[in-house]
Formats: sequence, C-alpha cells, structure tokens
Amino acid sequence: MWTWVGSYDMQAVWVLGTGLLLLLWIKEQRKKKDKQSEHSARLEEAVRSAALVNSSFFQSLEMIQKRLESLLTRADAAEQRLRRLLSQAEVGRVDQYATASLLLSEGEEVEQVARVLRLPVAQVRLVHELRREVEKNRQQAPVGKEAKETNADWRVRRDREKPQPALGKESENDLPYC
Repeated sequence: MWTWVGSYDMQAVWVLGTGLLLLLWIKEQRKKKDKQSEHSARLEEAVRSAALVNSSFFQSLEMIQKRLESLLTRADAAEQRLRRLLSQAEVGRVDQYATASLLLSEGEEVEQVARVLRLPVAQVRLVHELRREVEKNRQQAPVGKEAKETNADWRVRRDREKPQPALGKESENDLPYC
C-alpha cells in the first residue's frame, strides 16, 4: 500500500509541478501579450501623432504657398506701378533736359538751371557741352548750294568705289529680267 500511496503522492507532485509550470508559462505569456499590447499602443500613438504632424505640415505648406502667391501678385503689381512711374519720370527727364537746353541757350548759368530743374549739375554741364558742339557743327556745315555739291561729290565717289564685275562674268545687274 505504501507504494500505491507513494505513487499517488508522486503523481500529485507531478501534477502540481506541471500545473505550477503551466501557470508560470501562462503568466509569462500574459506578460508578453501585455508588453506587446503596450508596444502596439505606443506604436499606434506614434502613428497618430505622426499623422497629425503630417497633416499640420501640409496645411502650413498650403498656407505658405498661398502667401507666396499673394506676395508674387503684389510684387508684380508693384513692378508694373514702378515701370509706369519710371516711364513717366523718363518722359519728365527728357522734358527737363530739353528745358535745360532751352534755358542754357538763353544764357542761364549751369548751376542755376540744375537747381531750378532739380538735375545733377554734371548732367546739366553735359547738356551745355552737347549744345555747344551742335552749334559748332551747324556753323561748320555747308548751307544751300555748297551742301548739294558735297552730296553730289559723295555720290560720285560712291559710284567710283563700286567693285567692277570680273572679266567673263556678268553681274546681277547686267542680267536681263525673265
């Protein structure tokens, strides 16, 4: 009887030992699942925050693009206004230079003309010098009959300097029209 009871005790120890091992294994598996679910929860949270950051990034990019387009539109409008003003200023400048030339021809001083027209003195001096040169050229240029003769002389000289066609070859001017 002792053997039967001893084997029964042995079986109980085996069952209890196996049960304990099974409980420990199940507990370990639960810990692993808890860790995995914890990791997956962290991963899901990271994915959600990345999606939020991603959408915020693209929204900010769209806003920046709209702002840049607005700035480009404003810059184009400003450039057109500036060109319009510059063209008006250039017309005004030409008129100012013509006025400066007229005032200088009437005997006004360079500094006074520059001050009145708000032009740099150096530019008014240049206008004055150009005006003097034009006057000199007008005085030296032949007038009337003399001018016609010089033009005629020039035409004769031009005709003399034309290259002659080579022997045996006709020029385009000598060919009959078809």
